[in-house]
Amino acid sequence: MDPCKSLLGALIRFARTHCIMLQSFTTPLDSQVENTLTNAYDYLLQRNLFSCLRRSQQNQINAQLQVVLNAINTRDVSMIIQALNDLKTLAMQIRNSL
Repeated sequence: MDPCKSLLGALIRFARTHCIMLQSFTTPLDSQVENTLTNAYDYLLQRNLFSCLRRSQQNQINAQLQVVLNAINTRDVSMIIQALNDLKTLAMQIRNSL
C-alpha cells in the first residue's frame, strides 16, 4: 500500500479513536486529557509527517490540525469532537483522491 495512504489511514483511526473516547467526557475537559490531546496533535502538526502529499493537501491537513488544537484549548468536548470529525473527513477525502 502507498505509504501516504497508510499514514492518512492512521490519522483517520487516531481521530476516530479520540472521538469515541471523548464521548464519555463532559465539558470542560479534564486538564490531563486536554494536555494529552494537545501533545498528540501538536506533535502531528510540528513533525510535518504529511510531506508525501501535495503542498495544498499538506496545508489543508495542517490547517485542520490547528483547528483541532484550537478546539482542544477551549476544553469544549463537542467542539473537539467536531474538529476531529472534520479532520477525519478531510483525511478520508485526500486518501481517496490519491
